[in-house]
Amino acid sequence: MFAKVTYLGFYPLGSDVIYNAVRIMQKNWTKYKHFVIPIGKKETVTPFWGNVFYATEKDVTVFFVAIEYGYGKYHIFSINNKSQEKMLKKISHS
Repeated sequence: MFAKVTYLGFYPLGSDVIYNAVRIMQKNWTKYKHFVIPIGKKETVTPFWGNVFYATEKDVTVFFVAIEYGYGKYHIFSINNKSQEKMLKKISHS
């Protein structure tokens, strides 16, 4: 599956980054086990080499691409809503 991504920024773990009502840098991440090719504009890094994760807070689940750079610091890319819906269906059926 192809997923269009947008660069959110570079953050250390524990930062107060809120993405669709989820504090992604403060929640436990679960690696998304299905095949995804993130596509998007190269910013500081290219999203193609990142891992797709998801985090949940108060029954809201968001998917994102994270690329570690240094110890506990990550480049974060958001995934578009259409891809998020498809990915949510896949994890709910697993």
